[in-house]
Amino acid sequence: MNKHGNSNYSRRNYWLMFADAIIFTNAMTMLSVNVVIPYFLNTLGAGVFHVSLASAVVSIGTFVTQPIFSKMALEARSKLWTFIKLLSVQRFFFLAFVLTIPILATKAPGTTATVFLICWAIFNFFVGSYQPFYWSLFSKMIPEEKRGRLLGFSHSAGYLVSLGTSVIVSLILEKVTYPYNYTLVFALGILLLLLDNLDFCLMKEPEDMETVTGYNYVQYLKAIPGIFKSNRQFIKLVSGYTLLVISNISLSFYTLFAIRKYSADEGQLAVFMIITACVNILGSALFGMLASRFGYRNVLIIASICGAAAGAAILGFRSIYSVFVAFALSSICSCGYQLSNSALIAEISQQRDIPVLIGVNTMITLATSTFAQAVLSSIPFRLHLYFC
Repeated sequence: MNKHGNSNYSRRNYWLMFADAIIFTNAMTMLSVNVVIPYFLNTLGAGVFHVSLASAVVSIGTFVTQPIFSKMALEARSKLWTFIKLLSVQRFFFLAFVLTIPILATKAPGTTATVFLICWAIFNFFVGSYQPFYWSLFSKMIPEEKRGRLLGFSHSAGYLVSLGTSVIVSLILEKVTYPYNYTLVFALGILLLLLDNLDFCLMKEPEDMETVTGYNYVQYLKAIPGIFKSNRQFIKLVSGYTLLVISNISLSFYTLFAIRKYSADEGQLAVFMIITACVNILGSALFGMLASRFGYRNVLIIASICGAAAGAAILGFRSIYSVFVAFALSSICSCGYQLSNSALIAEISQQRDIPVLIGVNTMITLATSTFAQAVLSSIPFRLHLYFC
């Protein structure tokens, strides 16, 4: 026995957590807010506003519900089964909408787009439960010395498998008649998420020594200054994370910059997709090993250096190749941050504080990045071209 429970359960939890990363990554490939959902809305005749809204509600839903789900995670005696129930409601609800697509899409495409956005928003309200519940469970179930490799290799495997999933999605959308093609893709995505639920059902949660009474929504927001005042190390982490998140906003502009500045063609644009796949597959595995050996703090330092080097590359060298290099370095920065940010908070925090600290970090970084993206998006693009 150890603090993570029976060693057999510990091993089983390890491999189930590994499977979770693979299943979830591929499910969200089928529900991609960057590819599949924009195509679906465009097919329904929706405008740019609807496509932008579909992307925005991902952040808005997560931000708004952080206090609610952090409180639930604090107070839940069984975090695992509370989490499973929340995920089941989220996923069966969205599946119910997906099954109506063949009926609604051809008869009332405008209404279908509106109903989709409402259901997608509700789906993403539940996404706010992911961080506080997942990391509370992960830190209880997985020994500290095994976390880095698990995170790195599981995400690397997930991204590798998702290359095949992307091909399957493309074939379904091309070969299956509309609207059954989107129905099938979305349904397969939800079925994978329900398989992910089953994966969690097979886990064994170590018992908590205590439960904590959480805050209501207003008290949660009022408590944030006190949390920072009592935890200087957490202030430094959130400050660093905020700067990293802002720096990674540039990823959304590289493709547009390559098109408008260097008249990039389809073949050159495909390079961005190849870079993304390679960085996610290789970077996750490498950062996972580095985290296990040298710690998450050093991974974040390396990620920060890569982010700074990306800016230097695109400002210092005037060619499309510098855009590719900058995109790769920014992608490495993002990969290191995604792997390490919550893991480091869980590592330095007491078990009972993890839901609140991760919830506060998520709220602040989401709010800051959303504001920064709005400001940067409002700058006329000709200024970007002038300075670069």
